[in-house]
Amino acid sequence: MHNPSSTNNDIVQAMPDPSPTLSSISTIHYTCLSSLSSVSIPTSPGETLSHPNWRQVMNDEMCTLQSSGAWELVHFPAGKLIVGC
Repeated sequence: MHNPSSTNNDIVQAMPDPSPTLSSISTIHYTCLSSLSSVSIPTSPGETLSHPNWRQVMNDEMCTLQSSGAWELVHFPAGKLIVGC
């Protein structure tokens, strides 16, 4: 419920800072964030398949989705067009 005696300034001051500084995060999180700058993320399926580690990750994900029943492989209907993303 809104408190009529509150001002916008009170509300802004009560909200936490959404962007913590690097000095305010734990060592493990800092290490994780630092390592992300050295990871090259593929931008296409072709690029993904050209790297053995990314190919394995993609295969593992596809196997997991198939074994969990998240989707099933079906024949593409004749006369239909693929929808682009």
